[in-house]
Amino acid sequence: MSKRVNYWLKYVLTVFGITIIIFFVINVFLGVIFSIRDNIKGKQKFSEETTSIEYDKDGINDNKINLLLRESWTKHFVYEPYTQFKEHPRNNIYWNITEYGFRSIENQGPWPLDSNSINIFIFGGSTTFGYGVSDYQTIPSYLQKHLRDQLKDVYVYNFGRGYYYSTQERILYEKLLSEGHLPDAVIFIDGLNEFFNHQNIPVMTGLINNYINSHDFYSTHLKKFFISLFGKLPLIRLYETLVSENDYVEEEVNGKNNTSTENHDFLPRRVRNTYLNNKKMIEAVSKAYGIKPFFVWQPVPVYNSDLIRKEKGWFLICKKGYTLMNTKRLNNEMGKNFIWLADIQENFDAKSLYVDQVHYSPKFSSEIAILISNYIFTQFNQVIK
Repeated sequence: MSKRVNYWLKYVLTVFGITIIIFFVINVFLGVIFSIRDNIKGKQKFSEETTSIEYDKDGINDNKINLLLRESWTKHFVYEPYTQFKEHPRNNIYWNITEYGFRSIENQGPWPLDSNSINIFIFGGSTTFGYGVSDYQTIPSYLQKHLRDQLKDVYVYNFGRGYYYSTQERILYEKLLSEGHLPDAVIFIDGLNEFFNHQNIPVMTGLINNYINSHDFYSTHLKKFFISLFGKLPLIRLYETLVSENDYVEEEVNGKNNTSTENHDFLPRRVRNTYLNNKKMIEAVSKAYGIKPFFVWQPVPVYNSDLIRKEKGWFLICKKGYTLMNTKRLNNEMGKNFIWLADIQENFDAKSLYVDQVHYSPKFSSEIAILISNYIFTQFNQVIK
């Protein structure tokens, strides 16, 4: 082999080796940066109120908080027919989701339902499910506890799910009824996600659509191979972060989160009408099965609160939409089974209400549960059963 060939071979191998080393160093560096950022973000999700809670008998420490953080904020959805997705069944310390689709609460009732007891299903989004808190610090868990002060044999089932809004909740409710699971009462806790899903399209629609439209077998499986091989590298994560930020900017311009005055006048009305139509259909189905429906309009940090001072995107749509719903309520158009809780945070210290930007603290969840319980018994005089 000539000296020239040896020279170029040595040169190529040297460049390749240096490239590998640089690639390794960059990924290690980015891995450290992302680890630090994730740790900071994770701690910021919780207020002092949450970190002062005793999660078990021997108190609280950083390890328990970190464990709760990991259980709360990792991706955990699986496919479900009709509704698109549901929370992944799991058996953890703070988060436990049954294979039947509901999250466990303190003193969880049996499944299938005990027909000799009073059974209540609760539907809602992640605030109902209880992101950021343990199983027994959710609205459904506190509600069962408060209801048992007035009724003995009552069981509450937490069918709250991340990102869900009234359309998905209605479909899930009808699916459960069609399977023969008939509660005595149902409670729908809505408001926030109605406006997050202001296009009336579930959040996984784009992902599912892209998967179905991908007909090239080889390109699809090659993509999966490379994702499984390189997808978890910090350098790839940096690229995905930059791309996702650009996508968000594009969505702002193209209308998904458009902040134009025209959209923010039209979209709140459309959301309101979608919700009212879902409410009407839920009432009709419930009447056919002899079930008592209740509808809760939840508190949010952009309405009668100064927690979020600069509303933009769907938060601005949400604020205007809440004003429209309040007008409907004041005109007595929502019915006696509608429970308006959007104003209750005026009476509390704002810092104790949320564990992050939108999800409720245990204290606030308990207060919401008390008000729901009191309303049911005040307005309906124990007519649940």
